Amino acid sequence: MVRDKAFKLIGIPLLGFLIPLSSHLFNFRLFDLSEMITLFFFFLIPSFFTWQGVLKINFAVRNSRFNDDTYLKLLLICTGATLCSFLIIGGSILILQDILSKPTSIGSLLEQTFPGSIFMIFCSLIYEILFLSKERQIDSQIVTHLDKELLHAEINVLQNELDPHFVYNSLMPLYYLVKNDIQKAEAFACKLIQVYQYFLENRQNDFITLKEELKFIENYFFLLQIRFKDSVFLSVRISSDTEKLMVLPLSLQILIENVIKHNDFDKNDPLNINIDTERNQLVVSNNLRCKTHVINSSKIGLNNLRMRYKILASSDISVIKNKELFIVKIPLIRNAKAYDVNSYNRG
Repeated sequence: MVRDKAFKLIGIPLLGFLIPLSSHLFNFRLFDLSEMITLFFFFLIPSFFTWQGVLKINFAVRNSRFNDDTYLKLLLICTGATLCSFLIIGGSILILQDILSKPTSIGSLLEQTFPGSIFMIFCSLIYEILFLSKERQIDSQIVTHLDKELLHAEINVLQNELDPHFVYNSLMPLYYLVKNDIQKAEAFACKLIQVYQYFLENRQNDFITLKEELKFIENYFFLLQIRFKDSVFLSVRISSDTEKLMVLPLSLQILIENVIKHNDFDKNDPLNINIDTERNQLVVSNNLRCKTHVINSSKIGLNNLRMRYKILASSDISVIKNKELFIVKIPLIRNAKAYDVNSYNRG
């Protein structure tokens, strides 16, 4: 519904004043103040019914099959406002003329009702503008709500996609260690519990502090060191305040896992992974040791990370590859609330 209370409070009394004024019933020489006030209140009643009648006509036209035809709708609204105001205002003038024993003609009656009819046509068009404005507001709210629901659905799909991917890549080295080194398998399992606990606690979070993500990576990299011994090294050089910077949960784990998967390395030719910052980006780089054989890759990791950053932070990750280095840059978020899916608006 259109909030028109103020519009009515102004418009109805204005129409009640306009009718006797335009019909020349206000004659300051013949009427005293009390009589003019009585006349004004007399026309408040037909003004009210005229206003309500025109409003009903607007509703009827908008709910009819003619609503889709803009020009026909406006023609019907203006015609309806004219007829309604002529019948009610003209009838009230005739009643008053009869009470005052004043003769009147059709021509003079049309002339007397014309200003009130024009006024009501103008008010009808204002109502139509108000209706269209309200519809646009409702449509915008619906679109915004649907956008939010779509974003939640997309994020849930991406977050759930990480779960089996992470489990698969964690169980493979555990299986290897159980067969070859029970003590290392126990240590691996202990760290795996901590790593997976982090995953479960933060999988539904849109963002997490860089400090927490780096702490998680320490545990995760411990698993890699158990498996690969002295074949892989990690260097972390973060100078910024990690408690104020935010990243997507598991973003570093995805990048490191991707490095391990696509490179050959051993003790003689180890893999060096570096994590540092560059402006407003977190940079993960490694010396390139591409595997010579074809890798059966599902490409879930980087694609998942790229899609989550596009949806949640409206930004993209940057991938750079040359002869010596493979570099991935991910945005660092300083104000996670500005990217909250719950308040997201595509405008």
